[in-house]
Amino acid sequence: GAGTIGGSTTGTHGTLTMNADGSYSYVRSGTGAINATDVFTYTVTDGDGDTATATLTITLQDAAPLVGANVAVQLDDDAVAGAGGNPGGIGDDPDAVNLTGTLSGSGGDGTLTWALSTAGAPGGFSYVANGTGLNVFQGATLVMQVTLNTTNGAYTVSQIAPIDHTALGNENNTAFTFGYTVTDQDGDTAGGTLGVNVDDDTPTLGVVQNQQTDNNPATSPAVGTLHFSDGADGTGSTMTITANMTGITSGGRAILTQQVGNVLTGYADNDSSGGITGGDTAVFTLTVNPAAGTSGQYVFDLIAPLDGALVNVSVGSGSSFGVGPSNSVTVSGGTPVQPLTIVTGWTPTGGFTAAELAAWQAGGIPTLTQQSNVNGSTAGWGLGNNNFDSGEFLRFDFGVVDDYDAGGAYVPPVAGPFANVSYATFGFTNFGGGDTIILVAHYTNGTTASFTRVGGTDPNTYTITAPPGLQIAWVDTYMSSGSIKLDLTDLGVTNTVVDQTIPFTLQLTDGDGDTTTTNNFTVRVGGSLVPFTPAPPVVLDLDGDGAEFLAVSAGVTFDYDGDGTGESTAWAGSDDGLLAIDLNGDGVVNNGSELVFGGNGQTDLEGLAARYDSNGDGALTAADAAFAQFGVWQDADSDGVTDAGEFRSLADMGITSIALTSDGVEYGAAGGDVTVHGQATYTMADGTTGRLADVSFARTGEPRSARSAELVAASSVAAAGLLAQMAMEHAGAFAQEGMARDEMALTIASDPGLSDTSPLQAQGKGGDVFDPVMEPLAKLAPKPTGSFDHGESSAMQGGIGQVTDHSADLHQASGNDNSRSALFSNDHASSGMLGQASVPGAGAAIAAHPAVAAALADGAGAQAVDSIVDHFAPDSAGPMELADNKDGFDLYGLLNMNINGGGEGAMPHFSVMNELDHDQVSALT
Repeated sequence: GAGTIGGSTTGTHGTLTMNADGSYSYVRSGTGAINATDVFTYTVTDGDGDTATATLTITLQDAAPLVGANVAVQLDDDAVAGAGGNPGGIGDDPDAVNLTGTLSGSGGDGTLTWALSTAGAPGGFSYVANGTGLNVFQGATLVMQVTLNTTNGAYTVSQIAPIDHTALGNENNTAFTFGYTVTDQDGDTAGGTLGVNVDDDTPTLGVVQNQQTDNNPATSPAVGTLHFSDGADGTGSTMTITANMTGITSGGRAILTQQVGNVLTGYADNDSSGGITGGDTAVFTLTVNPAAGTSGQYVFDLIAPLDGALVNVSVGSGSSFGVGPSNSVTVSGGTPVQPLTIVTGWTPTGGFTAAELAAWQAGGIPTLTQQSNVNGSTAGWGLGNNNFDSGEFLRFDFGVVDDYDAGGAYVPPVAGPFANVSYATFGFTNFGGGDTIILVAHYTNGTTASFTRVGGTDPNTYTITAPPGLQIAWVDTYMSSGSIKLDLTDLGVTNTVVDQTIPFTLQLTDGDGDTTTTNNFTVRVGGSLVPFTPAPPVVLDLDGDGAEFLAVSAGVTFDYDGDGTGESTAWAGSDDGLLAIDLNGDGVVNNGSELVFGGNGQTDLEGLAARYDSNGDGALTAADAAFAQFGVWQDADSDGVTDAGEFRSLADMGITSIALTSDGVEYGAAGGDVTVHGQATYTMADGTTGRLADVSFARTGEPRSARSAELVAASSVAAAGLLAQMAMEHAGAFAQEGMARDEMALTIASDPGLSDTSPLQAQGKGGDVFDPVMEPLAKLAPKPTGSFDHGESSAMQGGIGQVTDHSADLHQASGNDNSRSALFSNDHASSGMLGQASVPGAGAAIAAHPAVAAALADGAGAQAVDSIVDHFAPDSAGPMELADNKDGFDLYGLLNMNINGGGEGAMPHFSVMNELDHDQVSALT
């Protein structure tokens, strides 16, 4: 019948468990001897109590743990928190920084334990036990941790910081191998490994912004945006900057470049050595700072002006245009027309001896007699006729004319300066056997070259080309034998209008030496160009294809500063919209105050949040006080002007919310003219969303030529005031009773009420010099000013620039005529000068300001000052009084004076210094 068997019994080396069905299990109790036995006796009982006894022998043998392969762990520098990694890149592996798993281990005797080894770290790294696993250091930087559960083999690998990889330029992996040991209960072990690969991060260089500036070294440097992201590895210390200066010169010299650190300097090759030497001078610097701004910047600083581009000027089939005979002939041409060369004629004094000829061809200055019969025709140049005959000598001067015979009788003509010429082409007509012409070129560095052309052998044209970086100062031509027609047909002229574009290339590195792509950008120099400055608006993607932009070259202008003049600017595409606020409710975006909310270090979204998120919830919604004023301007025709129907309120657009925090992912667009600082979303009434871009547009300021004209005018008026005292016939005129320190009311003889030629009578008017008021003629009283007659006062009335007699245009002053409104009503160009002028000693400070010096140094300014000097004291040999620029100088009163009269009103605002003669005054101004 049925019986029983079961129970647990402890043996010598373990415990035996018997089951009712006869099955059993044995668990070893410790580290018993290998090949030992454990013998158990058991009894089987049947249903009626019958029993049977038997033995079970367990033989103990050793069992070692087993270890299999582990799946490798993949980490990536890109994903390290706070490191600013760049997703993607060549060779990029999936981003992961925290991975978990279980180390392989099984079998063995009893319970298993796992332990990590501190050995096997790659070069430059170390493994240090931390109690729960390992810390991984690169140098002294903790870059990774491995945490291990020693009882079950569970692990976690965490990357703490980016690591420095081998500089291969792509996203290569650095491999780590972590060794571990599995140990069983009786001490048997098995070894395994866990592989961890850490993927590199690489830097990116986006579209580098092009920049522009004028050709004035006094202009503030132009700053461009790099759109550089160094990624997780940080910014590197090395970079490569190049510039292509082919065909671009400064002062007639080729420009060589040299990079030192992060600065590329262009040098004028003053000694034409082809290499940078101690005598070479800096023309510009380009300083690259990858860490500046939000995405790196470069700064272009012009130190010396660039030359215009080299253009071919065709002088024509007859370079003389039928003039002469005369001492010299000036030839003009080009676009715009400018003096090209001056031609003079000579004959060798006593004829050339062989020695004299050789010395001249070697660059010497021969003994010559100038001729007064230089003759030009459509056929050619000659002396006395249009043939260039044997023994005749013609000189063609370019640039600044040199004194040919130094202290001799020849005096260079005052015409010019003439064109800066890099090559000159001469034509020879009727050039045959027996005709020999010798040409000697003198270059701007003092070197020369001689060329002999023989008729019947050599071609009938010849081009003289200056060495690189040099220009032709002049060319001597001597007809050694025969007779020909000599023409100057073509010149390589440096354009007086400078418009040069410098191409640059840039490659940057990150902290472990990975390189970006090499990207190109340009800096344009010339004319009245103004550097681009950022204007930060918000652009809404209205058609779902991403925010689109127009570069500055598209020609859009917008009046950012509200002065009535649009500035060139990058812009939103015509199918997208600009977020704007209609401050005055006219449905028009009038100027930048309704479009730009950022600046001063803030992007537009940041500025928008700071100014208009009245409830602080991070979104622009109807809960914000100014929400109803906001709208979207879709400039459909991209003209920078709000046309009818282009501006719609947010409510009309169905936009209920605009997120005011972007994702911070920055990139460049529109050829670098647009910087996208990040993107965010806007929400429609139906719950759908769209994207918006938080951007900065490149824009130019007011054309510099317009502002320069204003400054020249203001500077010239100031100069007129400084020199007004010279108009007095007598040095002591201002000591006269009527010339006290009061504002003067003056009327000129052209007034019907004054027709006599007796000394002019003027009434001094006391009062506030800061707010002068012209008096009506009826209030003039007979107080003498000395011998200051009507003609002299009339002669003083001159315009800015070329001085002419405008006395007939003057009108009688009416009461309360005020100079402040007349002189400074236009754009408040001098309001800053008036504000500063009340400070003691301000005259000296303003006069020394570079902007004042630059304005006066301008051609128009120099012409105006020269006109004033010559007009007030033409060719004066004697001394003149000059107004002093001292603490007693009332600059505010001068600038705010009425200039409708003769100018005497300026003098109460000056103290008087020592007398100077005309030449000294001219030198000062």
